[in-house]
Amino acid sequence: MQSLSGDSPPVDLRIGAIEQRNWSRVAVAEATETGKKYFVKQYLDKAGVGHPHHWEYEKDGALLAAEALDGVAHVPTLMFRDEASLMNVFEYASIVSIDVLLRKDPVAFERSFLSVVRRMAQALEALQAEGKRLQGTGITTKRRDYGGSPDALTFKGFEIRNVGISPEAPAEIHAADLVLFDFVRPYLAPPEEAAAKLFVSIGMLNWGSPVPRFMKGPDPKLLALSYPLLKPWLDKRAIAAEIDLQERFRMVELKSGGNLEKVLKRIAMLVLGRKYLHEVRSWCNKKIASSANL
Repeated sequence: MQSLSGDSPPVDLRIGAIEQRNWSRVAVAEATETGKKYFVKQYLDKAGVGHPHHWEYEKDGALLAAEALDGVAHVPTLMFRDEASLMNVFEYASIVSIDVLLRKDPVAFERSFLSVVRRMAQALEALQAEGKRLQGTGITTKRRDYGGSPDALTFKGFEIRNVGISPEAPAEIHAADLVLFDFVRPYLAPPEEAAAKLFVSIGMLNWGSPVPRFMKGPDPKLLALSYPLLKPWLDKRAIAAEIDLQERFRMVELKSGGNLEKVLKRIAMLVLGRKYLHEVRSWCNKKIASSANL
């Protein structure tokens, strides 16, 4: 495993329990010589197919995000890479992601949620400032039929599930307590796009398991708390585009283990998922000002 910067010797890692996600495998690892912990991500999907572009995008996203969000949040440093195995190795951070905190400790989630969103609003400001600096540097630029100029640094993975906090974090979250990860591909787009990704992901926090939470649909309280903080960047057309993207990803591109599981999952998505997405659309259509309809 080679150092990203090339200024430190290669490291041998002892990989712990592996968690298979839809598009990658992740694990906590220890250096065999020092015992130092790292977070390891391998870009192999559930079918064992490698995704070298994702491996490369993750590097680009992590490096740009660390620079852009300095002083706003902590982005774990990308330490080592291995192209043959499509592995990226990051600095280890002892955190709990926001979606996991919601399910495991709702009281702690409620105590910190508003402070987290305030910090994410600051992140939006920082990404717009960095995007203006990056214009003309060759970074991919995406123009949309909503919002202003494509002058904000944006990431495919800029969403609330990719935010974590320290288990000991106070109610008022500071930059060192807020950890952002899984940025994936960076590009320039109108700032309304990044805001839409963040806001819609807040609406999607109840999605999936456990089923009783999924059946409740989106939490209007969380949307209402977030709205005033993110309002300067929210655009109904950008929100509509993001909800459409989530619908395609979650309702059509289903990945599951076996045929029976796939059938049951598709039925659940069709019944509960469509209802859930309808409620997100409905809330946004009523609250977010724009001339377009969702």
